[in-house]
Amino acid sequence: INSVFEFDFHNSRIAESTKLMVEAGTLNAPKELSKLIQPETLRDEYLDNVRKAVALYKESHPQTGEMKLTTLLAVDDAKDHQLYVHVQALGDRPEKPVKIQIMGAPRSNAAAKDSAWISSRQGLWDAREEAV
Repeated sequence: INSVFEFDFHNSRIAESTKLMVEAGTLNAPKELSKLIQPETLRDEYLDNVRKAVALYKESHPQTGEMKLTTLLAVDDAKDHQLYVHVQALGDRPEKPVKIQIMGAPRSNAAAKDSAWISSRQGLWDAREEAV
């Protein structure tokens, strides 16, 4: 990996989101909670997972350029955690003009990036105008 745009920001965001979701009761407290809520102690595991995911992606997509990374922290019933990293091609920039549509209300805690928001916004996605 040559660089990940704003890696330290994303690392801090995962740590903060984990802390906020555990406090809110939307994520089971993992066994290694103290490690996962501190950016300094989370960094090595996250960086290692990013490196492995990018290497695997490049093996099957050798001609790839810039990549988009998506990270998910999950906690199972045994309170073990998994830090998943999904890699895909960044893709082309959208053609101008970019059209947007604003609908719904903001998340109750925007600092906690909970994956449940994907399900909760499906109705908005389905109701969007065709040109958006």
